[in-house]
Amino acid sequence: MIDILFPYETPFGAEPTLTISAMRLDGKARAIPPLEDAILNLYEDASWKEAVFDLNLTCRGDALQEFEATQGAVSAFIVTHCKPTNTRQSLRLQRSDRELGRWSGKLELARDNFRNRVELATILTATVGRVENRPVAFAPPWAIHVDEPESLRIGKTLPIRWENFTLPTATSPCRDFPKSTHIVRFTDKLPELVLNSGFVGLESLLEDRKDRKGADKGLHDLLRTGIARSVWMVLLSDAMAAIVKPETSEDDGPDWPETPWQAEVLKLILPEIDPTKSHRELLTLAVNDWREPVSAGVFYSRAEAIIGDLINSNETIRRFVGTYRGEDNQ
Repeated sequence: MIDILFPYETPFGAEPTLTISAMRLDGKARAIPPLEDAILNLYEDASWKEAVFDLNLTCRGDALQEFEATQGAVSAFIVTHCKPTNTRQSLRLQRSDRELGRWSGKLELARDNFRNRVELATILTATVGRVENRPVAFAPPWAIHVDEPESLRIGKTLPIRWENFTLPTATSPCRDFPKSTHIVRFTDKLPELVLNSGFVGLESLLEDRKDRKGADKGLHDLLRTGIARSVWMVLLSDAMAAIVKPETSEDDGPDWPETPWQAEVLKLILPEIDPTKSHRELLTLAVNDWREPVSAGVFYSRAEAIIGDLINSNETIRRFVGTYRGEDNQ
């Protein structure tokens, strides 16, 4: 549902829905892959030059009919926007002669014009109060990934590698912290977790083995979840700093970070901070209240507890304590 307040009359209840009925890459029909959160991934077909989509837009015809009886005809548009290339193109959809609340059209995308993520916005417009082309309804937005996104949903975890922090040839910032067990290193893609192979005994403690039992297994699990907890706190701090702030007072307010993994981290944690707040309210709190000295401390203390449950750290400790006490009594 699109949560927008309009300062003029709109066709209430006529929120449109955009669907893709067919897809062709370089003229060849392709099956539409399973969609998640209105996201279409095309990066696995790396060689395509042109993509064509058959689009259908539908909404409640009775709501439109009532609105158009007093305000005039409604038009439908698709606006595509790619931030990395600053490419923007629009498509006017054709209205059905038989169904009042249905439009269709063919969207053509040239691969050379786009990078990373293409956003699809669907807008219904009409003349309202004698002002032409006023937006009166929006469909939930779509996204097309033409390149593999920097997303935690793809690999489900950060890239992990070992490096000896004690060597002069160690990469930055690892060589600056030779006594540390790990570092989160930020790259132009996903951040990576770098583990210190120069930390004596760390590799054997973290190694996955099925024969671990008792205190040995408990230490292994606690070390892994402890590292995970600290990594998540680093990711959260970076994601909080990346929230898109409104440029003017007339903007809709703050928005999710443009980098997918940063938005994913916030969408996991912020709603748990205060389940009574909407996404817009949470983002407003994040860029205002939760950056102040006292409220920032409260926010991060709550976030740290939430992350403990998210990575099952608290459950791991409870399980270890129960097992260790059982062994202790034998």
